Parts: sequence; C-alpha cells; structure tokens
Amino acid sequence: MEAGSGDEELFRFLPLDEMVPITDVFTGGAGAFEDRFIFVDYCISAHFYAIDLGSGPGRGRVTAVFDLATSYPIAPTFTSFIEAYLHSRDLLFGAPTG
Repeated sequence: MEAGSGDEELFRFLPLDEMVPITDVFTGGAGAFEDRFIFVDYCISAHFYAIDLGSGPGRGRVTAVFDLATSYPIAPTFTSFIEAYLHSRDLLFGAPTG
C-alpha cells in the first residue's frame, strides 16, 4: 500500500503530515478530544480512528470517532490496534456509544 492510500476495506492510514487533532475536523465542545489525533480515515470519512497523544493515563489509547457525541474505545494501545487490523478486523467495529 502506498503512503496515504487506502486498502481494500477502505482503511486509509494517514501520512504524518496529514495527521490532525480531532478538533481540526470537528468543532465545538471538543475538550475531551483535545489530545486525540486522527491517524486512520475509514471509508472516506465515515468515521476516524484517533490516538490519544496526551500525557494522561489514556495515552496511546485508540478510539473510533464518528462525531464529538459518538465515539468508542477500540484498543488500549496503538500496538493492539495494529494487531487487530492485521489479524482480527472485526474487533475494530462495534456499537458506538454517545
């Protein structure tokens, strides 16, 4: 897969220069998301996967984000997200909570 291109299931891993804070995509009331950066665009912006780059206890956690009211945790670490992506993609989907 070329840098920035999507795979056959429409996961697009963003190049570093395209990674942005969630607050750049969704505006208003984004305080809980201020340290989360989008690193995967799924299905042409149907939803995103973001990693917490803050200094708190959630550092490294990956969250699926549909909008500021609808998100859910996917993996406790980036490594476990990649393992699920490579071996168990069904773990990357689930019922979102608002």
